Amino acid sequence: MAFGLTNEGFAIKRLPDIKRELEVALREVYGDVDLSESSVFGQLVGVFAKPSAELWELMQSIYDSFNPSAASGIPLDDRVALNGVTRLPSTRSEVLVAFMCGTAPVTVLDETVFSVASTGKQFKPKNDVTITANASAATAIRIVVNEVVDLTNYVVTIGAVDVTITSGSGWSIAYLADQIAQQINASALYTTHFAWWNGNDTVDIYVLDFETLFPSAVSCAAGTGKIEISMYGQFESVQAVELGAISGPAFSITTIETPVSGLDAVINYVDAVYGRDSETDAELRARRLLSLQLVGAGTVEAIRSRIQQDVPGVVDCFVFENTDDVEQDGLPPHSIHAIVDIPDTPDNTQAVADMLWQVKPAGIQTYGETSADVIDSQGTVQTMLFDRPVPKYVHLRITYTKNPEEIFPANGEQVMQDGIIALGSTFSIGSDIIVQKFYKPVYAVDGISTATIEIAVTDNPGDTPVYQATNISIGKTSKAVFAADRVHFVLTP
Repeated sequence: MAFGLTNEGFAIKRLPDIKRELEVALREVYGDVDLSESSVFGQLVGVFAKPSAELWELMQSIYDSFNPSAASGIPLDDRVALNGVTRLPSTRSEVLVAFMCGTAPVTVLDETVFSVASTGKQFKPKNDVTITANASAATAIRIVVNEVVDLTNYVVTIGAVDVTITSGSGWSIAYLADQIAQQINASALYTTHFAWWNGNDTVDIYVLDFETLFPSAVSCAAGTGKIEISMYGQFESVQAVELGAISGPAFSITTIETPVSGLDAVINYVDAVYGRDSETDAELRARRLLSLQLVGAGTVEAIRSRIQQDVPGVVDCFVFENTDDVEQDGLPPHSIHAIVDIPDTPDNTQAVADMLWQVKPAGIQTYGETSADVIDSQGTVQTMLFDRPVPKYVHLRITYTKNPEEIFPANGEQVMQDGIIALGSTFSIGSDIIVQKFYKPVYAVDGISTATIEIAVTDNPGDTPVYQATNISIGKTSKAVFAADRVHFVLTP
């Protein structure tokens, strides 16, 4: 058999082959010598064969490093770079947080630490920010109910909309605050604003686009001191201190670890967008193969590749097409529908639209609910349409028993939860929820005897889950969204 570089590739010489060659060479020189493992010659064969085998293995590794399908680590990075592909680095979870204060400006440094109340996971601002929130520069306000007087009108005014709640007999402060939030969300304000009751005496009202300032006329009245605006808020971006898929569920980032004079409260009204670990070798190889479609401009694969590869911040992308003359699966004739998983910001929306205009075929229309205008080389405005994936909020219930013969760690449930969230962060657009996948992070914890996993999917994070033990189809334009507060554990005897 030929070894080394051959027409079939590299043929490695294994340790048994090397030993056999050495034994033949020794017998040719010294005759019929004892080559048993306990003999001097036998031991010399073992001594010289091992480094020779290691050298052959090194040559195999060098040969493989030139093959993207076999290379790993830095050699793989070097190979995919020839296709203009670079490994996706680790990223941090990110979310918009409302910084709440009075009317005085507040400076929040980028080293200021905030944390999730339940887990202690830490977040910091991306940059130094100055909060100027006041009656004329706020994107969120906090109303506090100080006193309830029976049969009294409590009025919240935002712009031209008055929301009036008449207190009943014997109402508590918390109940009145809850009713105020419900009435605001049932009013004409609901299309642009949302009210959140904190479970006690305050109601937060924030703009749904996180950017539009409140109208100049914002007030609340029910008599002196009974209800008032206690804080004004301004949205700023914060990111997790740790890299990877760090969970920051809505309404959970509320702890100010680093005190800041004048900063009275912080809160996130939406889930954090998960970060990710560094792209694995397998993921990088798969993306390199996808990138080879870049040269095929106008094809579905080329459009997907360009959006995923060249638009910063894209987590995932799928492109569907309808080449027929009639509508198919909801798509208009001769159209493409891009589903792009990217944080919802105006800059990101524009970046996706710019790329769609650059790579879509001439005469083919785009489809979707999200739009942005692109001015072409002839000065004509071209409106590009696409969609972000529809979030489907995943709930998991793990019912388990402990194994008395093993030690269940004190943070066992937290470790299982972290493993489930990390697994969930790898789900792509359209990935179905397969129950069996979640047993791995559960049984990775010592001390588990039995476990039963049930799952549910809801359209809103706060909806009541209906659990089932069977797989759930997620839909091709949707994406499963995981959060720590939707992973529940039930310990049974």
